[in-house]
Amino acid sequence: MAKKESKKDNKAVDSVAGYLKAVKEIINKKGGGFIFRGQKNESWEKVSSCVERRFEKSGYEPEKITWEIIIENQKEIIFQIKKSLRHFSTDRPELELKEMEILAEIQHYGGATLLIDFTKNALNALWFACEPESLDKKDNKQPKEKDGIEPNGVVYLFDTSDPQIIKDINAESTFEEIITIKQNTDGKEETTFESEKPKETILEPIKQKIFYWEPGRISQRVFSQCSVFVFGDSSILNEKLSKIVISGDRKRGIREELTKVHNISDMALFDDFYGFAWANRIESLLKKPQDKKKIEYIAQDPYEMGLYELERKNFDKAIEYFTQEIIRNPKNIISYYYRASAKNRKGDLGGAIEDYNKAIELDPKNDLAYMNRGNVRGKKSEFDLAIEDHTKAIELDPKNALAYYNRGISRNRKGDLDLAIEDHTKAIELDPKNAHFYNNRGNARENKNDFTGAIKDYNKALELDPKFASAYFNRGIARGKKGDLDLAIEDYTKAIGLDLEIAPAYMNRGNAESKIGKHDEALEDFKRAFELFDDDMYKKYVAGLICREEGKKEEARKYLEEALAIAKKKNNIWMIKKIEETLKDL
Repeated sequence: MAKKESKKDNKAVDSVAGYLKAVKEIINKKGGGFIFRGQKNESWEKVSSCVERRFEKSGYEPEKITWEIIIENQKEIIFQIKKSLRHFSTDRPELELKEMEILAEIQHYGGATLLIDFTKNALNALWFACEPESLDKKDNKQPKEKDGIEPNGVVYLFDTSDPQIIKDINAESTFEEIITIKQNTDGKEETTFESEKPKETILEPIKQKIFYWEPGRISQRVFSQCSVFVFGDSSILNEKLSKIVISGDRKRGIREELTKVHNISDMALFDDFYGFAWANRIESLLKKPQDKKKIEYIAQDPYEMGLYELERKNFDKAIEYFTQEIIRNPKNIISYYYRASAKNRKGDLGGAIEDYNKAIELDPKNDLAYMNRGNVRGKKSEFDLAIEDHTKAIELDPKNALAYYNRGISRNRKGDLDLAIEDHTKAIELDPKNAHFYNNRGNARENKNDFTGAIKDYNKALELDPKFASAYFNRGIARGKKGDLDLAIEDYTKAIGLDLEIAPAYMNRGNAESKIGKHDEALEDFKRAFELFDDDMYKKYVAGLICREEGKKEEARKYLEEALAIAKKKNNIWMIKKIEETLKDL
């Protein structure tokens, strides 16, 4: 691919917060539903498919790269794959892949196909935009632009809501069904999606059309990356793209922030064996703590040191460095934001709220600051104030699914269950593939004693994320309340298998085991839960359960009443109810 000489852009964003703000500005201005594509070098001339670039590198003139030659190339690749009996899912060997699914698999393993990768997750695209230029395999050095600076990256946004341009397809579609033009009765050309092949197949470039495909969960990597694919008239695609430039100078810092705060990394996005190998390839530099130059570079930047210490959960040091950055730049909103995060995680909820207050003072339209202040207020059981903050975040960005989600949590904990369900339903409408949204709507339904509806939501959460320990745990609660104790124990066991330190699962499994007469197993689980819990309320509650199993009823009552007093002080409605039920049965 030919490159233009890179020019540094003064308007390039230099933080995750700045990027999200730019994304929201584009979405609010243009409306519609957007997908995202990150590229590590802004100077690359256009967005095109790998197979187009392969033909160009093979010496084909651009005007001779027609749909006919592209389709024939792709059909030959699919034929060879099927001939060698490799057309089965790597994650699910029993699943025979369709034509489009085969191409998606080839694409993710580095093959050249007509598909162009996009993602529905804006932060995933930012990760790819912040990838450094590839290392030179000969001398293992990092190539730079002529001015000695890492080139800017770029994230492209594409609006998929225009029916005049976008044609949705599915995995069942074959090439002939997708890209067939035939004469309509009025003599006009139209694209058909009929299952019956027409007599003549005309595979010429289709002007003004982009085909859009959401592949679903054909592989773990597709799922992890929230992958979607487009293909078609690349000239139209490039005309319709919006663009956010990412500062080359801040690529490393942004990637560190994405990993520390949003759990985005090569290992998370390439979540399979091949991806593990890719993340550990020879070109991927190992971290070298002893690298004096790197340490000196980070040490000169309090913001970088703050992120470094925050990742390592050294909250006091992180707060100290972010404070230095704030002194140096009092209007640096992101430093207040991360200092608030460090204070929150340290347990200084009042200090966290003060920092979010300052961030809001500096930027009254920062919906993320309102939302996170609401989360802290929720932790303090200040549910009305939390709901007020989440509502303000929604006013500023009505498409902020997380704000609805978090408001739903506060409403659930306050006891406004119908409103909580309403909020989680809205979050699901905005982001229907987020397992957490279904999980928390299930919690609200379970609190309404709608156990069937709750289990349905937990099932959906687990369908979207089979490794979601909390969803197994919550489904266990609902099944237990329905009286299906064996199934409840099975769910708690699955949750523990995914997270060995999930203390409430041991506690609940012990309760279920006790009810069916497995007292030795219950006692073992209660003791493990006691070891894992840090919170005094839970420790006293579990101590009461241990005494109950050992036949020490008076001691059990003492511990349970102490736990109940703490729960009432914390206004923990769920635990108040749970402890009162235990005391009643004692």
